[in-house]
Amino acid sequence: MVDDPEGRVGASHGGQLGRGTRLNTGQQQRRVVLQRNPSEGIRARREIARACDGLGKDTVSTAQLLASELFSNALDHGEGDIVLWVTRLPGELRVDVADGSPTPPRVRTVSLQDVRGRGLLILEALAYRWGVDTVEKGRGKSVWFVLRTAE
Repeated sequence: MVDDPEGRVGASHGGQLGRGTRLNTGQQQRRVVLQRNPSEGIRARREIARACDGLGKDTVSTAQLLASELFSNALDHGEGDIVLWVTRLPGELRVDVADGSPTPPRVRTVSLQDVRGRGLLILEALAYRWGVDTVEKGRGKSVWFVLRTAE
């Protein structure tokens, strides 16, 4: 596991991080700090679209949907600012949503009548892979997913 300048553990990035910075491994990364406000979900979707410029419409829509689900979880169950990371790799798109709560998300059992509680089930169904990284010294977590891309 590798520590990055923001304190996330578990993601190897191979270079200096920053908003829209090209990394020395051919990656491109975008970092956005979102406030704890439901309206920031719109901003998160816009940032995903910007970071996905040139990718297929289905990939962009799926990334926006999954990032919205993770943002909602961070808003409802997390603490502190919410940080969105979008990393483009050859053939993959990785999106991380971090917050200050060390409590990992859990998949819930839901009934047909439940209006909420399906976010991680949707993530499981649509992402190529997903997981949770612990932030250094237990100060939070980063929930992430990877989508395959045609680039």
